[in-house]
Amino acid sequence: MTKKFKAAVATGLALVMLPASSFAANFSDVKVSDWFYRGVQQLEVNGIVNGYTGGVFKPNNTITRAEFLKMVMASNGYKLESLIGEYWGKVWLERAYKDGLLDDFDKRFFSMSKVNEPITRREMAKLIANAVQLYSSDKNIYSYITDFDTIEMEYKEYVEKAFFSGVITGYPDNSFKPYNTLTRAEACTVVLRMMDKDERQYPTLSIYQKRLSETNNFIKSYENNFTFNKNTGTSFIYNTNTSDRPSLTTLARNDSFKYDFIIDVMTESLKQLNGYDYLIRYDVNMNSDAQYVLNEYLKLIMPTDYAKIIALGKQNYAAGLNSTKTVQLGGWTLQYANSLNGDSKVILKIYRR
Repeated sequence: MTKKFKAAVATGLALVMLPASSFAANFSDVKVSDWFYRGVQQLEVNGIVNGYTGGVFKPNNTITRAEFLKMVMASNGYKLESLIGEYWGKVWLERAYKDGLLDDFDKRFFSMSKVNEPITRREMAKLIANAVQLYSSDKNIYSYITDFDTIEMEYKEYVEKAFFSGVITGYPDNSFKPYNTLTRAEACTVVLRMMDKDERQYPTLSIYQKRLSETNNFIKSYENNFTFNKNTGTSFIYNTNTSDRPSLTTLARNDSFKYDFIIDVMTESLKQLNGYDYLIRYDVNMNSDAQYVLNEYLKLIMPTDYAKIIALGKQNYAAGLNSTKTVQLGGWTLQYANSLNGDSKVILKIYRR
């Protein structure tokens, strides 16, 4: 938070969190059961947001830079009035620059010609970090957000602070999507988290922890066919024929064993050591049951392109023992190689681009 802005809003963020019964607006399109209800309710009763004529809030409308800027400043205690006949957002924009909430870099987006365009998540992060005290984390942001490198340097610090402070969350696929816009409903939730620390959603599991948890949950549906390799802590071995499942003794001795496919999910340290995110070994001659299960798992990684993965490995196997193949697919890099043990196994390393 800039010193100038901090001084200007010394009484900000002291807004009272009121009970639901205080929700006087009664918007016809905002129900108590809606996930965004509390955000809209608290901001409306505190005079931070308004509805439209006809008693509606229009929660799915995309929010603009001017609208979000006003929400942030109003939540910090600002009360500004525009001159008669003047665009309402002008006074908020001018005051934001005067008090240091916006800087010269922001002029490319926060100008009179662009302030009515949709605001992006990275811009929101910077506004929030300048408006309230957010702290950096000693955690590795790359272990939580897969697309952090797509964010301009100007915004990286602010996105990191907003994310680890629990104000702006990531998506289920571990991306941040910095160029995405937000709806009015989503913006209310973000501003509520900015105002009230009890509303924040702090990241708990890293990407790697999520993947292991996701894999453990997946194999529960096929637990009679999977064997978890406790020696590695990351390997899940699938056998259609349950009598072929390797024993714990076999795995402890590192003896050879039969399998249809093996899934290795990298931890953060293994990712740093090996470079890849997943290591999958599979038999190109596995039966349809095994192929179905592997496809179902691959769907978790690449929801739209999963069906191509096994076939590409079969093509590489057919091309000869020493054949290798590198493919870009669904935001991932896939590297195929054939087993050199004289069997029909393909080795697939999957990297996040």
